[in-house]
Amino acid sequence: MRAVLVEDIGGPEVLRFTDVEAPALGPGDVRVAVRSIGVNFRDVQQRRLPDGDQAPPFVPGSDFAGDVIELGADVTGLRTGDRVVGVALAGAYAEEVVAPALVVQPIPDDVSYDIAASLPVAGLSASFLLSTSGLLPGDTAVTWAAAGGLGCFLGGVLAAAGVRTIGVTSSEAKAEVARAAGHADVVDYRRADPVDAVLELTGGEGAHVVFDSVGGPDFVRSVRMLRNEGTVIVCGRAAGEPDIGAAAADLIGARRNRGLRDFYLGAHVFDHLDQVPGRLAALAAGVAKGEIVVPITAFPLADVRRAHEEMEAGRTVGKLVLHP
Repeated sequence: MRAVLVEDIGGPEVLRFTDVEAPALGPGDVRVAVRSIGVNFRDVQQRRLPDGDQAPPFVPGSDFAGDVIELGADVTGLRTGDRVVGVALAGAYAEEVVAPALVVQPIPDDVSYDIAASLPVAGLSASFLLSTSGLLPGDTAVTWAAAGGLGCFLGGVLAAAGVRTIGVTSSEAKAEVARAAGHADVVDYRRADPVDAVLELTGGEGAHVVFDSVGGPDFVRSVRMLRNEGTVIVCGRAAGEPDIGAAAADLIGARRNRGLRDFYLGAHVFDHLDQVPGRLAALAAGVAKGEIVVPITAFPLADVRRAHEEMEAGRTVGKLVLHP
């Protein structure tokens, strides 16, 4: 079968579209003919940074949607021909993928393969972030990178839960995407100081929760957006590790009972595996009802290098998907 190999640690040039051996099917597994593959920033990070879990050469990718073509022993609840969405530890950048049946779920006929392939990492992250954040209807949340995949899903699930959403983006074009995704207010940080803007929008009180998927040297801005007893949830590191040291004075020294929490989807999925089917179904239903709006940009799997270049350069909105 054809797949993408990460041949070394480095830039997009280390990605090679080539022939590889199809993965073996074990008991409890499902083999899927892949129709769409969700691209996540984690894929970029695995390619450009040494990762103890994935040493080159390997086939990257976790999110996929397609058709069941083979069932392993002891698999129930699925049939060949079913349209499904699933999560793999790796190997999704391929024409076929094998994954445990427990994390492969049918998708409704009115949900496209592309949207389905966007659900596992971005969608599940948004779902778990909401349910573990403590946010209540009427509370205010700030979402960085509000026009990205996670940002769009958060816009939809937060608005559906009655949470007031403030999205932060880097351009007016991305601001329009964020508004369409459900963010009630949007701040373009290149035109206005995002901390001042959030404080103005909240009457000087600040947000109950800030979802920071950016991190990096300017992380302190998220802390300064918080109200008393508010919490920053670190849910990504697109700009690098958050500078906790620079934020310490604002986080602790301000004596405002502010909190900081890390979020890693893998840990939540592992601890709450029984919730994954219901959450994926709820996300698919939200898409079908128009509560969740995520623009899709598709590339052929053979053009994976260009897809990664676009994501790294910050030129994308919504979700990127690959078509084998």
